[in-house]
Amino acid sequence: MSMSPEPFKFSIVMPTYRRPHTIHRTIASIRAQTYREWELIVVDNAGDGGYGFEDPRIRVLVHSEKTSASHARNMGLLYASGDLVCFFDDDDDMYPDYLAELASAFRAHPAVCMVRCGMLMRSGKPNFSHATPECCLRREFATPTWDGLAVCEDQRYFQGIARTNGWTEERGEVVMISKVLCASHGDPVGGLRAGRV
Repeated sequence: MSMSPEPFKFSIVMPTYRRPHTIHRTIASIRAQTYREWELIVVDNAGDGGYGFEDPRIRVLVHSEKTSASHARNMGLLYASGDLVCFFDDDDDMYPDYLAELASAFRAHPAVCMVRCGMLMRSGKPNFSHATPECCLRREFATPTWDGLAVCEDQRYFQGIARTNGWTEERGEVVMISKVLCASHGDPVGGLRAGRV
């Protein structure tokens, strides 16, 4: 049992594909979190990144046998040891209170299974949906079932888990934080969009 004062440990699963120009900024935003109890599982889906980060909470794994974000997320989830799981992209930013706000929502609502937040889009508009960085699950409900079927995979993944388990916001299994806690950049170089290179 952890002696940390933080009530939950987060597992953050991050697929990456040839994005050395964005991943360091993204990881810096994770390391700047006010909430300290987390692990980051970076899955190098190209296998040629040669990444190393001087933080014992960060592990870099190579799973390049199949090139897709879904494959990388499914593989990364197998290594997750936290109480809560977030999937985060290698070109997005976490605001400093992202994990703290998620933890606070789980702590305030013991029966909650999924917490959602808002994300700032490249357009400058906020988005509240089931996009990858906007959702966090209790570990026991995070399944390695990313399907890789083109567009809106993250929407299908999170909505599918909620539907399978019968969760609703009305009953309290899903909680929405009405704050923007992360930003999407959608970098056009490298990356694994829509399950493809």
